[in-house]
Amino acid sequence: MYSVRPFGGVGQIGANSTLFTLGDKNILIDAGALFPLEEGLGVNILVPKYEDLKRLDGIIITHGHEDHIGGLEVLLSKFPAVSIYTSNFTAKMLRKKNIEKRNIIIVNESSIISFGHWKFSPFYLDHSIPETFAAVLMNDHENTCILFVTDFKINTIEGSKSNFSFVQLEKLSGRYKSKTLFADSTNILSEQLKTPSEFELIEPLRKLFSQSEGKIIATFFPSNVERLKIFMDLAIEYKLPVSLLGRAMKFFADLALETGYIKDIPKLSEAILPHQRSLILVSGCQGDFNGTLRGIILDESSKMKLTSKDTFIYSAKIIPGNDKKVGLIFNKIVQSGATLYHSENYFTHVSGHAGREDIRLLIDHFSPQAVIPIHTESHFLPAFKRWQQSEFPQIQHVQISNGDILLVEGERYEVQACQEKWQFNIVHDNGMVMDKHELRERRKLAESGIVSLSILQKKGLPAFKFTFFGLPFAIQDHADFDAYIFSVLANSKAPKDEKFMERKVKEYFIDKYSFKPNVTVMIF
Repeated sequence: MYSVRPFGGVGQIGANSTLFTLGDKNILIDAGALFPLEEGLGVNILVPKYEDLKRLDGIIITHGHEDHIGGLEVLLSKFPAVSIYTSNFTAKMLRKKNIEKRNIIIVNESSIISFGHWKFSPFYLDHSIPETFAAVLMNDHENTCILFVTDFKINTIEGSKSNFSFVQLEKLSGRYKSKTLFADSTNILSEQLKTPSEFELIEPLRKLFSQSEGKIIATFFPSNVERLKIFMDLAIEYKLPVSLLGRAMKFFADLALETGYIKDIPKLSEAILPHQRSLILVSGCQGDFNGTLRGIILDESSKMKLTSKDTFIYSAKIIPGNDKKVGLIFNKIVQSGATLYHSENYFTHVSGHAGREDIRLLIDHFSPQAVIPIHTESHFLPAFKRWQQSEFPQIQHVQISNGDILLVEGERYEVQACQEKWQFNIVHDNGMVMDKHELRERRKLAESGIVSLSILQKKGLPAFKFTFFGLPFAIQDHADFDAYIFSVLANSKAPKDEKFMERKVKEYFIDKYSFKPNVTVMIF
């Protein structure tokens, strides 16, 4: 018997983190972050709430994407001595992120790690970042095997590189009677049944390189090292100098060189030469407010000016919620006269997640008794259920959400639904955790500004000083407000305490402007 509890990643895509209680061992698979729907207010990420987690015996990190590692530092502040099991590439990522004093244990395809009666072995997959693996959890005493596959696809096109080995999967899982599959269902709604490989992008991108007369600017997720290598190889082929713009692009280029995923590099240029034919690789493909892409395209003072000879390749998927931000960038590119290519008008991007055909192949070879969709949005789940029941009616369909507890014993699956709304911790830019009350206060300050009034009590009329922060310019009538406060202090018979004065300040703005700022009053 074992239990499973998702702390994130089932109900929304992001903050992937799932607790497996295997006998007396608590093993967490991934510790990811969820990016907030709104930017600003100093909010950096959302991470799962681990307050109820009293003991942790190991963390398995399947790969280095932020939605799988972004909450790790918050988790390690609670469990500083816990062992982390991950691949060599991900371990180097973590160490570059200053998680190097931790007990990081590097695993490979031959590793077998024991957790009491349970064993863990990584099963390497195809995905958009190197050395992604599924977690295979096995118990010989209970004749049980769990295959936890968060992010994957299966490269089957001739010429494409694949890490996916059905022979290895059979070797790890074939002898077990009771088998459960937790499967990536990110693309369950996609009309594309089979996810293409990175290899299939090479020729379409080569065509764009061959016909471009000016600069080629490309943006994509920098962690996609295979995509990075394709662009660098094409730069070598066409003898183009390359500029890397953005911290993330430079980070992953350095890491790819260090780990050997990129061996041949083109000539790298620190400067952007406005009329030189070159390749410019830019991070920030989601249009983040502080991102490099947004800065170089929308900032009028940017040193990079696009011309009608330039080619812009958007080689990424727009994450839902980022459409308007990316749309602004697209508009500016087109207005400059440059030619814009993106996934709606050209073959510029392939997903790192499984299509339904990939999932079918995995189910066929693993032969589970139950399938549980993960890495998913809540509104994806009905479609996954319909598809599974149509394709595999003999296999149990089990559905869980964040906070639920799944109890598994033999062929019996019992879901204990979470009785309260599942919440996430809000993490400030400096890494500190905030609560929702503090966030509401920040939003209120941002939306309404603040009036600060200081009063010095003395004989005769008190002296006072005020400051406006973030108020609309049209209502910043300092002289009128000064006269109003003077009249209140001179004429009111009411006690002039801080609460009274705060109320009078709000009355002034409401009566005169129908506007209610935040107010602080200090009386000395």
